[in-house]
Amino acid sequence: MAARDADGKLAPGPAAIGLGRGIAAFAAGDHERAVRILAPLMPELVRIGGSHAQRELWEDTFIVACLRAGQGRQATNLISERLHRRPSKRDLAWSQEAARQ
Repeated sequence: MAARDADGKLAPGPAAIGLGRGIAAFAAGDHERAVRILAPLMPELVRIGGSHAQRELWEDTFIVACLRAGQGRQATNLISERLHRRPSKRDLAWSQEAARQ
């Protein structure tokens, strides 16, 4: 992916590489690193394409990484935006957990 990006042939750009690194950190249980990598990329999710539901999975991963890293405040705005779009028991529970951190 890095080679394609360097050649200007990676349509979503470097965001795709960062998202891959962030999800790898999450999968490895390094939630603090996942948060550091994913936080600046959240606004770039639209560049990777996919449906709203698919992009929401990236948001879910970021929120869970924040909560597991004890950085609930970082997830609060995203959770709040989602709750304004539609009610969600899961997002409400995450919001409450984030507020306790």
